[in-house]
Amino acid sequence: MHRGLLRLLIAGYCVAYTVSECPIKIEPSTVVVRHGDPVLVNCTVSGDHLGIGWEASEGSVDMVTDVQFVTWSLETVTDWEMAPRCFGNFPTEAGPPLQCEEKINIALYEPPDSVSISAVNHTGPVVEGEKYQLQCEVQNIAPVQYFTVKWYKGETLENQTSYNDLTKTPVDVSSTLLITPTSADDGAQYSCVAELELGPEGPQPPPSITSEPLTITVHYSVSISAVNHTGPVVEGEKYQLQCEVQNIAPVQYFTVKWYKGETLENQTSYNDLTKTPVEVSSTLLITPTSADDGAQYSCVAELELGPEGPQPPPSITSEPLTITVHYPPLFYSDMDEILEVTEGEGVPLNCSAQGNPPPEYAWSSPLNQDDQEEKKIDTLITSTSLSPGTYNYSCTVTNDLGAWSKRFTVKIIPMGDQTVLWTMIGVGVAVAVLLIAGYVIHRSRDGGNSII
Repeated sequence: MHRGLLRLLIAGYCVAYTVSECPIKIEPSTVVVRHGDPVLVNCTVSGDHLGIGWEASEGSVDMVTDVQFVTWSLETVTDWEMAPRCFGNFPTEAGPPLQCEEKINIALYEPPDSVSISAVNHTGPVVEGEKYQLQCEVQNIAPVQYFTVKWYKGETLENQTSYNDLTKTPVDVSSTLLITPTSADDGAQYSCVAELELGPEGPQPPPSITSEPLTITVHYSVSISAVNHTGPVVEGEKYQLQCEVQNIAPVQYFTVKWYKGETLENQTSYNDLTKTPVEVSSTLLITPTSADDGAQYSCVAELELGPEGPQPPPSITSEPLTITVHYPPLFYSDMDEILEVTEGEGVPLNCSAQGNPPPEYAWSSPLNQDDQEEKKIDTLITSTSLSPGTYNYSCTVTNDLGAWSKRFTVKIIPMGDQTVLWTMIGVGVAVAVLLIAGYVIHRSRDGGNSII
């Protein structure tokens, strides 16, 4: 007879409720089994009974009356949500039979498929004193409520994380560890261990998987700054740059090299025999010129540990320090100029200059022009209305660091004077051509060699 129908028939003659001391005994009462493994649990009763059996989503056992125990077993456990229970019906001295049941405390587990460790949003060496986040990723772990991630640096436990999620099926879990490496951590190996703490009924030792170690390379920090100064520098003034190196060891093999662009400017070595990490600073005195505007200075911290040490020697370069140089205006051509122009024509007067901050221009002309726009231009065209004569123009360039002037003397030549001039030039050229031709003819008559 079908198990459900048999229970229903018996229930018609008994009251279904749980008695205070149910005579059913389950062995083992708590079962911890890996998902996919076999399981076997006995349900035993003492004394008389009217039938015992198992109810389960898999492997149910119909109620039987002629035995003192029934076994629930599966070759492969696959249902994460199963809750098997053994039930029985028992006679009483007076009244209807009594029914009770006992549930198995069953925990299915699954060790993770993989455990991996990585640095979050970072690759390559780390810099001393900076903060970094390591992440441990665990794939398909169950049940997560009994799961712990343990963080190790070498053999030392750094931190651990537990979870209270009641999800029974496998999930992906991640854990993070915040680190601030020092030079002593160079070469340290971090790892994370995924461990299932399933209690005394679970496998011993607890199932655990360790990630591959993550080895970190620590670069000491190097920074560069101007001493007691911020902002642009002024041409010809003296300034001091400082390179600070944090936690370097051993300092006796340490060198600071100063560069302007790709050019080595200076270097400093140390003879301190201290073996433990120390802080070191080096200074560079500079006197910038206008040619240094936009130059990038940097310092390189280098450990020269000899042929037995790492090759090439460990070194770290600071972020570049770009300097802005302010300097007074400088004319591209600073000589005063004398120009001639034919009456009725204009000639450009070039007052171009460089400076930082960029210079402003102001012109003084014979017509006493006071056009504010002229202050912004570096080239002025002379007036075409000037009559013959000599006229003086001046240009002044100005910025925060000074002002310089340049003079232009413009001679206006009458148009007639120009005609006479060109006529004389033409006559001179014609005479020269006739003289050369006569000489050639004379040489050829004498049998001499031609000059052509």
